[in-house]
Amino acid sequence: MTPEEIVDKFNDRDFATFRERILKYISETPDNYRSFEESELFFKTKLQGYINRRIGQDFLQGKETGRVYELVMKRVMKYLTDRGDIERLGSYPYGKSETVIYLKKEH
Repeated sequence: MTPEEIVDKFNDRDFATFRERILKYISETPDNYRSFEESELFFKTKLQGYINRRIGQDFLQGKETGRVYELVMKRVMKYLTDRGDIERLGSYPYGKSETVIYLKKEH
């Protein structure tokens, strides 16, 4: 099973949960912390555990687990950016991928 096929197993409710967790974390963080690394949001909101429980063995036995996480976060963060909740501030290389930094938007 490819990472894309695994991500396609998630439904709208799953993605709504991911978005809700991230927005809750951002809103509960003091205002002097306005920028967030994508990986920080992923781990601090415990999305890894949710994802692992949701798709079980298909995912845990895969070799591209990092790619699944990346695809999930890309979809979630694009939605939040398009909706105006956050803004992409920049990115920097991290290993074979990149770490994206987001800015909390003032409402």
